[in-house]
Amino acid sequence: MQLIEEKYRNTPEYQKYKTVNESYWIEMDAKLNAAYIVMGLLYGNGDIDKTIIISMRCGRDSDCNPSSAAGVLFASLGMEGIDKKYYEKLNYETKFAYTDYNFTELIQTCTKLTEQFILKSNGKIEAGDEGKTYYYIPEKAIIPSALERSWEPGPFDSTNKFSEEELYHINYYSARHYDNYLKEWIPNTWKISHSAKNDKELSTSWKGKEGVVLTSVYHESRGPMIYLDGIFLEEGKQHFLTFSVSHEDEGSWELIVNINDREWLKETINKESCDNGWKEYKIDISELEGMEVFAEIRQEFNGNDKSTAYWHEIKIINEKIAY
Repeated sequence: MQLIEEKYRNTPEYQKYKTVNESYWIEMDAKLNAAYIVMGLLYGNGDIDKTIIISMRCGRDSDCNPSSAAGVLFASLGMEGIDKKYYEKLNYETKFAYTDYNFTELIQTCTKLTEQFILKSNGKIEAGDEGKTYYYIPEKAIIPSALERSWEPGPFDSTNKFSEEELYHINYYSARHYDNYLKEWIPNTWKISHSAKNDKELSTSWKGKEGVVLTSVYHESRGPMIYLDGIFLEEGKQHFLTFSVSHEDEGSWELIVNINDREWLKETINKESCDNGWKEYKIDISELEGMEVFAEIRQEFNGNDKSTAYWHEIKIINEKIAY
């Protein structure tokens, strides 16, 4: 593992994209993570638990890597070669976060798409005995696409965009939809992900405040997240995360604040918790001075259908420490 890190992470020759994008998040580097998937498969020797543990302990994208390694191993072993402990407690009914699919519906959809692709490729699908289905997949020569390096991208096709009809079927706003409304939240750059589309404006005035930003939960999926990636807190100063939140009339939602992988706050936002319609927060994060800070502020569904969240001026501020 140390040899992989030294060569592919610490050697500039293998990190050329970082020279053109300083904000590049190296934890997602395909070279490193693919190596740790292979390492789990190689040294796991066909043992599922051992494969998962090795890939996870290598670090980096350590949730996806062991999942990918196990997925390759599961596919090679087949259901008959997998102990039932790996699937007997699967929840077939709960919807996956940010989707309309539960496990059964996902399998059905994947099967449908696969069959469409087989037929489109001039293959065949035939029913066999005892309810079996046989797929005849034509053998075709592999035609590799042209090599394109991330640090030397080719021309961008500005016409390659979703149509209005396609956009209509996407149930979430992208982070860029909020950019203009968040630009006043200086001095930090915040982003919003996974906010659902509804009939409300993205920004409005609300209960005496201007420039309020709205987010919504899609069905009962995991809710929107407002996040800040990597700022350094200056030493010798007190630092605070400050913001205001509100709720719909008779509405309610759950507020969760995570900073550097630790939960700092979890609270229900409703009329009981908000004086004059708003709840003001000033969270002391001074213990993180001199460190790089990653903040996540989430809105979660708690059963109330009126679950729109109202946000105002999320900032990290600092004050000099008096001695």
